[in-house]
Amino acid sequence: MVQPNVMESYLNKNKRPDLARIVSDVISYAYVILFLYAAFYKLFDYGYFLRQLEHSPLLGPYRNWIGWAIPFSEIVISFLLLRSRSRLFGLYAAALIMAIFTLYIVYILNFSPHVPCSCGGILATMGWFEHLVFNSVFLILAIGGIVLQKKLIKIFPAQEKGEAENL
Repeated sequence: MVQPNVMESYLNKNKRPDLARIVSDVISYAYVILFLYAAFYKLFDYGYFLRQLEHSPLLGPYRNWIGWAIPFSEIVISFLLLRSRSRLFGLYAAALIMAIFTLYIVYILNFSPHVPCSCGGILATMGWFEHLVFNSVFLILAIGGIVLQKKLIKIFPAQEKGEAENL
């Protein structure tokens, strides 16, 4: 018979959060702050956001649809990340949208004569290289969060699937 990992046994027995849960929470909450900040900034100055999208060679023709889809997606993903039951799906969605944003920056920097920025607030003060690094770091964090969340689901299947919200 295979002995369970000592740490898994301890965590299962005591039902206490471990480092993986804390790091997963921090990653998720960082995304919630980022996405809610970005979404509400876009919605607050929606006209500016649409004008910036209009200048994009890729997104301009779809600016009206994208102008609502991006902030809506950021808000929905934030809510997914706040609940343990939907956190893994939220991390996958966060990684996907961040990968799309990152690839968009790479495309704009390499193939566009005009470099529009539809980001607002603090993010708009970043240069393009800094923005690329920022997005890449958040993409890596989402991937790390996915790995940690899968580990947590394996260790705490009932809690992470939402059958018990509190430990």
